[in-house]
Amino acid sequence: MPTLNGAWRSLAWPGLFDTGDKHRDALEINRTLRCISRVIVEPRFRGQGVARSLVRAYLDRALTPCTEAVASMGHLCPFFATAGMTAYPLPPSARDARFVDALASVGVEAWELLEPEAAARVLTRHSWLGREARTWANNSQSTRRHRDADPLAVFLLAATHAAQPPIAYAHTTHTTHTTRSTP
Repeated sequence: MPTLNGAWRSLAWPGLFDTGDKHRDALEINRTLRCISRVIVEPRFRGQGVARSLVRAYLDRALTPCTEAVASMGHLCPFFATAGMTAYPLPPSARDARFVDALASVGVEAWELLEPEAAARVLTRHSWLGREARTWANNSQSTRRHRDADPLAVFLLAATHAAQPPIAYAHTTHTTHTTRSTP
C-alpha cells in the first residue's frame, strides 16, 4: 500500500489526490494507487532486463489505475523508466541540501566521498563537516540512531544518501480514471 504523504503525487497526478479533504484523499489513494516497494533480482541475473520485465508485467496487469515507485538508485538503475513509468526527480530534502551546501563550501561533491579513504581525507581536513553529518543524521527519524556513531561512518552515510537523490516513478494504466469514490 502507498504512503499517504507522497510529495511527488502532485506532479504525477495533479489534483487527483489533493482535494483538501484528507480523509477523502486517503480513501482515493487506497482505492486507486499501489506502490512497487522493492524489485529484487538475484545477482547472477542482474543486467539482463529481469527487473524491467517484472515491472512491465505488473503494469500490464496492474491492480489499480495508478502505480508508483520511489528509487534511491534510479539514476544508476533506471529500470522503472525503461518499463514504461514516468520519472519525477525529487528535490533534495532540507537536510540533504544543507549537507550538500556544506560540502560545496569546501569544493567537494557527495559522490567524491563514496570511498572511505576519500571521505576520511576530507573529514580530517574539515572536521566541522563531522558536525554537519551528525546534524544531517539527527534531522530524520530514520537516521537519528546513527548520529552518535563513529564520525566517519556518519559522514559516509550522509554522503551516500546525498549522492543518490531519489526519483519517484508513476504510471497510469487508464487515462480516464478521474471518477472519485464517495466516502
